[in-house]
Amino acid sequence: MAVKIICDSSSIISLADTCLINILEEINAEFIIPQSVKREIIDDPLQTHRFMFNAARIRELVDKGVIKVYPESLKSDAKEFMAMANNIFEHNGKRIKIIQRGEAEAFICLKKTGANILLCDERTMRELIENPESIVETLKERMNIDVKMNENIVEEIKKRATGVKVIRSSELFAYAYEKGLVKPKNAEVLEGGLYALKFSGCAISQKDIEQYKSLFNVGD
Repeated sequence: MAVKIICDSSSIISLADTCLINILEEINAEFIIPQSVKREIIDDPLQTHRFMFNAARIRELVDKGVIKVYPESLKSDAKEFMAMANNIFEHNGKRIKIIQRGEAEAFICLKKTGANILLCDERTMRELIENPESIVETLKERMNIDVKMNENIVEEIKKRATGVKVIRSSELFAYAYEKGLVKPKNAEVLEGGLYALKFSGCAISQKDIEQYKSLFNVGD
């Protein structure tokens, strides 16, 4: 049975922007998106010339069954999760919004499908699942403000996220590269692909890229 991977908008957009979206066809996994993500990456972009090309390419993968759309509405559960996540942090008594509906639905979709892998390029969502306390420093760096954290909500988030593994489009690309699904298989393709994903929105650092290069014995 193929592993189930729930995808949010950020990861699919990164892959589409870098012309790597078709590696999804080669990987033995079941890629699933909630309905709000479909609207974000297909339905709405198809109405705009600037984004139409990528949206059409992604839609083709949905038509082929490579990417499956979760058929049920997750609006109610996602709303509850958003309210929780977006009440963790505050500054001067004002709540700081950290996730959007698509990300919330992707998280809820994990539980509904029994999946435990989330494909997500958005740094804050990944931190929320892996280490929510680290978001305090992230917010301080981005906004240059003091941030308070609700520890009770953080503990609840941790319980709900138990067993969930977050991967980025860079991990998916590295896996495809390792398996020979990305050609040609050489240093320029590996490094160039990683940088392309970084510039398209994947939260990957220079250190991460160097670690990938070391893993595959690719030098400067």
